[in-house]
Amino acid sequence: MNLRFPRSTFGRFARIRSIGIESTRGVKLARTTYAPRGTSGFHVTLLTKKGNRISVETLPDSEPEVGGDVVLKWNPQLSLALIDFGAHERSFRRVKLKQKKDSHRAAADRAEKVAVKLSELCDLTTSVERSGWCSACWEKTDHVKLAAGKAKSGLFLCRSCGMPTSICPVPKCPHFASAGFEVIATPTFCAEHRHAIPSFDRLAKQLESIDDYQDWVTYEKFNAKRATKVATAIVSAAATVGPLAYLRAAQVGGAVGHLAAKAAGKQLFGAAAKQYGLALLGGGAVNAGGLGVAGGIGVIAAAGALIGGAAGGAAVLRFVSEDKSFRVVKLQDGEGPAVLLASGFMTERSDHWGDWRTIVEDRFPHSPVYRIFWGSKELKALVTALGVGGVKVAGAHGASFFARKALKKAAMGSLAGVFAVPGTLANPWNVAKARSEKTGTIVGDLIERTGENQYILVGHSLGARVMVTAALELGSKGGAPRIHSMHLLGGALGNDHDWRLVSDAASTNVWNYYSSNDGVLKYIYRVAGLGKKAIGLVGIDTKYPKFRNRNVSRHVAGHSRYFDGKFRLQNDA
Repeated sequence: MNLRFPRSTFGRFARIRSIGIESTRGVKLARTTYAPRGTSGFHVTLLTKKGNRISVETLPDSEPEVGGDVVLKWNPQLSLALIDFGAHERSFRRVKLKQKKDSHRAAADRAEKVAVKLSELCDLTTSVERSGWCSACWEKTDHVKLAAGKAKSGLFLCRSCGMPTSICPVPKCPHFASAGFEVIATPTFCAEHRHAIPSFDRLAKQLESIDDYQDWVTYEKFNAKRATKVATAIVSAAATVGPLAYLRAAQVGGAVGHLAAKAAGKQLFGAAAKQYGLALLGGGAVNAGGLGVAGGIGVIAAAGALIGGAAGGAAVLRFVSEDKSFRVVKLQDGEGPAVLLASGFMTERSDHWGDWRTIVEDRFPHSPVYRIFWGSKELKALVTALGVGGVKVAGAHGASFFARKALKKAAMGSLAGVFAVPGTLANPWNVAKARSEKTGTIVGDLIERTGENQYILVGHSLGARVMVTAALELGSKGGAPRIHSMHLLGGALGNDHDWRLVSDAASTNVWNYYSSNDGVLKYIYRVAGLGKKAIGLVGIDTKYPKFRNRNVSRHVAGHSRYFDGKFRLQNDA
């Protein structure tokens, strides 16, 4: 495909350069061309050593257009790498601060290098294909064999995601492992044999009951990664950030996000695809371009369209493996919509009913009831942090003058320095918040896997955040509402969420109970949330008719006083 550029695009605005690893004869591997389009778009082309060409053009308010030779343009990861390169190249030209320019220059060069390497692999595709599960995108698809060469022996390209793959070295295993660009002297195993997932076939499995998840997450194959002592570090790195040896988490996330979105009927590219994919990959380390522990509900819920399927299952299985305390316990048999309970950071300690029995049996005496246990380590660390500076957990339960004063003093003083540093591993609030959102991802996926059953979600404190995340995911999934109603008690989350998705996920009401006496949300949450006010303190700010705010200050004297016997859940009738 011959591309014609207007003369105005060249000159000082166009950028043409050859990059890549030189051969012994000094021949470059590829040539990339960048040209701006209007005030925010760009046109990028890549010409390979063999003369194959791919182009990507972006314009405001439209999807990127990919053109060129079929041997290149079929590969979504290659297109995403070029989009990434173009976006950073554009930013490099527009920003003035040297530190920002250097950052965008490095990111553009990295993306360009990825694109060149992928184009080199695409140039080597043959007519030989083999079917099998892919450990990069968790799809059963065809893999195109690459021509044998000094540095390409045994490599394939997945037809679904475009990533390099190789046959799993475990004898008789038909699956494909994630691979790097070069010869790997030691084996990389498929996702089953390195225990990244329990089973390819069960990623999209449906469950009869929400507490049947335990069988779903049981591993079928032996852990070959653990069994061998060869190149453990290399295999571990591939399992963590993706199949390309030096590819950053952002590019891997972009590829996974684009393909997963496409499977769900969406088209996402660039930053949106990265966030989508990083949600499935578990966030990614901050220093690798990921979002770390502070991914946020908006990012985690991006996986919502995939819940119940293979890609969503892979994310959920990763989150379950991270949290050894996660489990679903059935507390009561019954009929009708099942009630799911999730506690927060001051009511998580009991291993059965805990503080829930009175208010749940009063409102749902004949319903099946399940309790979600989650984040034991993270919640314990948060409670410990709340004990700093003389603020005892018991004091936080009440609304006495001295308890409120102690909370305020701690929030403005010693705890302010701990909680008000977003995105750091040292911040116990961010760690617990991220875990609650990952737990919400698990709950949403399990709900989606249990057929047509409806559920009543009840959550307190960060447990309310768990339930809102689950509802956000179910709402983004579309279809008939899977949630009958919701009850949020002292919710430790702000108003900066897409309440439309929550409304779409519920068939009746979303009850939000808040108390002006809640010292934890008034002082500690406000510091941890960088000035935001929690819905458990001021209510939910929305006009959607399904939302029902209830000021329970008369009956609830503190953050955990919802369980003192005076508070009652509202009836939907």
